[in-house]
Amino acid sequence: MNSELFEAYKNTTYRVYLTHGEIDIKIGIMNLLLHELLLSNNSESWAFVTACNPYSVMQDAGVNTLLNTQLEDYLSGKQYLFFKGMGVGDDDSWEAEASLMVLDIRKEDAVKLGKQFKQNAIVVGVIGNSPELIDCLNE
Repeated sequence: MNSELFEAYKNTTYRVYLTHGEIDIKIGIMNLLLHELLLSNNSESWAFVTACNPYSVMQDAGVNTLLNTQLEDYLSGKQYLFFKGMGVGDDDSWEAEASLMVLDIRKEDAVKLGKQFKQNAIVVGVIGNSPELIDCLNE
């Protein structure tokens, strides 16, 4: 993946929607609300993934909705707990992407998921550590 695209992903805000508010996740920055969410769900690991815009090729809203529904169905079938979210980039020309925060998923499994849904990168984390951007193409 080219460095410009990787930087755009690094500067994205990964927003998680909860019943009592939102959590904004930034790469490399510890987040107390995220830590509390993990503790309250007895989770040690998580990933933030989308199925929208495979390989960063912009799709229309209908296609992205279908792709993300397939991702939700897959995660539900595997009995993962997940929360809806949105990847909000700094670049106004790119629409925010519907996404999911998945709890209790190992990094290796999250990378496989990213590859399965044709994503260049995903965000992963482990309780007590800052969020990490993973290049799925080179992992």
